[in-house]
Amino acid sequence: MIEIIEPYPEESFFSWLYRMVIWQGFNTTGKPKYRNTFMKALFGPDTNISIGLYTPSDLDYFIRAVNLPSSNYFSSVEKVVDRMTVYPFYKCFLTDEQRDRMLKLFSRHNETVNAEKGLGIRAGLNYCDSEPRIKFCKECLKEQKMMFTKVEHQIQGNNMCYKHSLRLQYIKYDSWQGLDFTKHGMKVENMPYCINEDTQTLQVNTQVTEIIHRIFKGELKDSL
Repeated sequence: MIEIIEPYPEESFFSWLYRMVIWQGFNTTGKPKYRNTFMKALFGPDTNISIGLYTPSDLDYFIRAVNLPSSNYFSSVEKVVDRMTVYPFYKCFLTDEQRDRMLKLFSRHNETVNAEKGLGIRAGLNYCDSEPRIKFCKECLKEQKMMFTKVEHQIQGNNMCYKHSLRLQYIKYDSWQGLDFTKHGMKVENMPYCINEDTQTLQVNTQVTEIIHRIFKGELKDSL
């Protein structure tokens, strides 16, 4: 069994996996040999050794490797994707057949179609979310006192923190250039709004953020 660290509440799988690599003592920017060996031990010999920002794959292998049947996070593929990925936001829009297909994409390695493509995440990128970004709320980071990212902030089109009503900030996504926002010359920027920045825009974005939050938490599933 592979020794692991416990995820923080609301932490994304991407964030947890990055912290795991650091905790194991592997340099995220140096020679990748030992890091890649560790990733293959977690996800299998055929895995993509980069970290997926939105959705993981090879989770069947991962669940067997960590072997934690009583874990609140890692006892099943369903628990991982429901608690640590953006999937719950999309789940309520899917039929039962589509949900079964998505679980298969999360579970096993697929060279052609992964879970991210299955959900259409990259296809739906727009001006507000024009490229993969690691998004965070500066007030959340202060309260957390630990460097990790929240799942809800990573949802495509979500540009504000629901808790603090603040515009999210971001660094550009680079699989192994991680979560220390002061390293590697990373430039921290504000998420763009879709229309002119004024009071009305702020109100619209606040409303959008509330809708995203409620869908993500399953509070609107009966009315969709």
